[in-house]
Amino acid sequence: MDATTITARDFDDDGLFIGENFSRIELLGKSITFPDYICSSGSPETEEVLIRGSYYYYICPYCKLTAPDDYFHIFKTLQYVMVTAKCCNHISFAAEKVHFWGKEFVE
Repeated sequence: MDATTITARDFDDDGLFIGENFSRIELLGKSITFPDYICSSGSPETEEVLIRGSYYYYICPYCKLTAPDDYFHIFKTLQYVMVTAKCCNHISFAAEKVHFWGKEFVE
């Protein structure tokens, strides 16, 4: 799955991806390709979704509108985080520093 081609409205209220024929797909354990502009390698990187969660904001941090009944789904891989905001159909990507045994991971 390419993270740049999906929208926040492609996810249902439970954080499951709506696929072909309206099938609900759990992304936990699936691979997502993240865009090159957040990847340290400078090219798109594919990683497995390790954690799926949701968070409720009273005001959307992206469009600044009240977001009643809209949960913001969070998908975490080893190095990246993807957050979906259904109110404005926005997907946010972030890169995190990865540490192993107290040292920064370098490829």
